[in-house]
Amino acid sequence: MLMKTSIPLLIGFLWLILNIENVYAIDLLSTQTNDFLVQRIDSFQTDKNNPEVWKYINAYILKAKISNDDETLFYGYKEAIYYSQDYATKLKYADSAIVVAQQTRNNDLIVQSFLSKGLVHYQFKKFQPALKNYLWAEKKLNKKSSNYLTHKVLFNVALIKFQLKQFSEAELLFQKCIIYFENNSSDVNHHAYYLNSLYYSVQILQAQHKYTDANQLNHIGLKLSQDSQNDYFIHYFTYLKGVQFYLEKEYQQSIVILTNELDYLKDQQDSNTLSLAYFYIGKSYEAINEVQKAIIYFEKIDQLFNEYDFLDSDVRAAYDALIHNSENNRNYPNQLYYINQLLKLDHLTQQNTVKLSPVLQKEYDEKELLELKKNVEFKITIYPILIGFVIILCSIGVLYGYKRFFKKLTTDKRKIKDPSIVEIPAEVVNHVLNQLNDFEMNHLFVQKTLTLAQLAKSFKTNSAYLSKIVNSEKGTNFSNYINQLRINYVLHLLMDSDQYHQHSIGDLAELVGFSSSRQFSNVFFQLTSFRPYEYIKQLKFNLNKDD
Repeated sequence: MLMKTSIPLLIGFLWLILNIENVYAIDLLSTQTNDFLVQRIDSFQTDKNNPEVWKYINAYILKAKISNDDETLFYGYKEAIYYSQDYATKLKYADSAIVVAQQTRNNDLIVQSFLSKGLVHYQFKKFQPALKNYLWAEKKLNKKSSNYLTHKVLFNVALIKFQLKQFSEAELLFQKCIIYFENNSSDVNHHAYYLNSLYYSVQILQAQHKYTDANQLNHIGLKLSQDSQNDYFIHYFTYLKGVQFYLEKEYQQSIVILTNELDYLKDQQDSNTLSLAYFYIGKSYEAINEVQKAIIYFEKIDQLFNEYDFLDSDVRAAYDALIHNSENNRNYPNQLYYINQLLKLDHLTQQNTVKLSPVLQKEYDEKELLELKKNVEFKITIYPILIGFVIILCSIGVLYGYKRFFKKLTTDKRKIKDPSIVEIPAEVVNHVLNQLNDFEMNHLFVQKTLTLAQLAKSFKTNSAYLSKIVNSEKGTNFSNYINQLRINYVLHLLMDSDQYHQHSIGDLAELVGFSSSRQFSNVFFQLTSFRPYEYIKQLKFNLNKDD
């Protein structure tokens, strides 16, 4: 019993000794010069996770507090922001930096403090609060603000606009940054911002399909990086070269270059660029019909999404591929999982951008995804039951078949018309059939408000006759007959001209007379076993493959 009590006391005593030693070490270090402490802090830049750095940061902060040196204290908090690992701790030090900066009444420090907090939000993909702080920083700029600080703020505002796909606005800001930072690129910090501005400008040109300009600018960025022996940007401009090869349909070269850059991107813990690299490798494999290899890289994207809870909306098509692949393999639990992941990605994208940019165009809209999710859930639940039911039906069917066979021997084998049509005069039947033929040839079935009574009136007959003739001659009721005509017509339009591939589901529904996209989608599925977006995507794939 004594031994059990002693162990926690011993641990507590050891912790107290270590803590006292740590406090004593910080007190002792705080007597050192600021230059010494900054030099020691900077020595950990390649080893940011080393806890030893905090002795020097805390000593630097303590020394500033003791001497009431708010400017030094501000830079101490900036070091703490840089070396902190988690979002909450970084924000705590960022808020402290803002308070201290305001106490100094130094406008450049106040601008830097808001910029630093914006960078914390940006690092953790919180784009709305990041932009808010960047705009605060921009608002605090004045004529006395340094050009370097002014263009740092411009650069970071441009980054947000880039993330929101507002490429024209971002491009103008990056051009201003390029001009300023290039003219002062002899300085290390200016040169880094110059290369960074080039890097994002290349991506904007790629997004705008200006591939020749993008290629030229990327070549400049890569050469400058090589000349200055900047390993970081050598890798990142090489990554863009791999993307460029994909855009120019040089798929094998894209795969080779991007695959070679994966390890470096992993070491940088740059999940965003890594996911894009996986995406372009996957799309390259998809383009050369190595679909299973593509799926492997798309699955890696999903792993990153689970780990970091963020993805660039540009990789959204990876989930389209994963959903279709799961459906083709009849792996409905997997399909449901990827649908949920895609809904989550859309939600996070909208959450970050809804107040700042237009809604992004998507292959699946949310309603369609939720409908697809419902259908897959139904399949997962009902298919095992249906299979058992079908087996039972087949067993009954065999027995019933023999009975039906012998009964059929005693009946006339000739097919006769529905007895109900015999009651209608032959000339009326012929007249209505001619009218139906004209009705079909002229695509009059696309009228939205079409009813049996209206059509009968236009044919100069009555509803009962028209209904019986349709049932007898068309083999179905009036409602199904109209629906079949409309779906056949839209299938013809989709096959005949690819301009209809760009139409929304709602537009196609309205074009052929359906009152809602949901009704259109349900009837289309009933008659073709495909949802409209599935059919169009498969049609596009087949046409591209034929080309």
